[in-house]
Amino acid sequence: MMKLLLYLVFIGMLAYTHLSPINAQENTCSEALSSATNLYNEGIIEDIPNLLNPCLEEGFTKNEKIEAYKLMILAYLFDDNQFEAEKTMLAFLKDFPEYELRPTDPIEFVYFFKTFETVPIVSFGFLLGGNLSNAVVTQTYTTGNFNDHNANDNMGIGYTLGANISRRINNRMSIHLDLLLAGYNYTFTDKIFEISEINMKESLTLFSTPVSVTYDITQNKNKAYVRLGGGINYLISSIITPSRTNIQGESGDVTGADIDMIDHRPSVNYFALAGGGYKIKIGSGELLIDGRFNIGLTDMVNDEARYKNRTLWHRYFFIEDDFLLANFGLTVGYKISLFKPVKKQ
Repeated sequence: MMKLLLYLVFIGMLAYTHLSPINAQENTCSEALSSATNLYNEGIIEDIPNLLNPCLEEGFTKNEKIEAYKLMILAYLFDDNQFEAEKTMLAFLKDFPEYELRPTDPIEFVYFFKTFETVPIVSFGFLLGGNLSNAVVTQTYTTGNFNDHNANDNMGIGYTLGANISRRINNRMSIHLDLLLAGYNYTFTDKIFEISEINMKESLTLFSTPVSVTYDITQNKNKAYVRLGGGINYLISSIITPSRTNIQGESGDVTGADIDMIDHRPSVNYFALAGGGYKIKIGSGELLIDGRFNIGLTDMVNDEARYKNRTLWHRYFFIEDDFLLANFGLTVGYKISLFKPVKKQ
């Protein structure tokens, strides 16, 4: 029992020895800030920077550090030392890039603060959401009668997720690169001579790299924006789930295994995009609500493969139409920015 007690006393002494310098430093820095405040109130400003500088790296709490920076900037301004005042303001904005002026801030600090700005150098974020996709037919093919062609292309629900990197061009414009994984779904339907109804549900998986420019419509804390751009899709997979319903004649549905369509699709396709959204300031970053409409610029059918799969046209009476891929997506994301403080020109 005595050994255990001695062990606990020993551990307690070590902990006290370790923490005492930290507490002493914190107390010393707090006292230094108090002394600097008193000196400023008495108009004795020359010694304020030397008194506070040692604690800027370590020793102040967040609020104490903010107040220390303000005192130093004011001291330099009243001492007519513009160079050191600007240097200290840049250091302040580097440590606190999103600082917002307070009603209690001295007017001299407010005026000087407004001659600087923090510019986002680069932003990183993620996004996820859903999409509605459709095939826009540009040329019709059929095993039935062209004069009685009754084809439809129905939208399907898919997903979008990925990462974003962006860079500010000016106060309102930014350029963006997205790295996205997207799943698109849509369905082809057609009636052949009023005998059979075919139904082809296709699922595409793509790696997408859109590049776009946004323009902030508003410049408030929360911002609405519009977007314009384009990009490249890289095909990962393409699967059709086929079925044929006999309206007359034979009874029952004709179904079978999913069909791999990757040879029927271009491995790379291009698209244009337009959209807009809203940025909501939350914490040190921004919540993004983004809507986009993409329209394909590349025919999604490889012509030489149109009749390659005998099962499609022989079993299901299906020949692919030429089509462009179109979709509307809605995503939610979050981004954080790296800032660079600068003096306004």
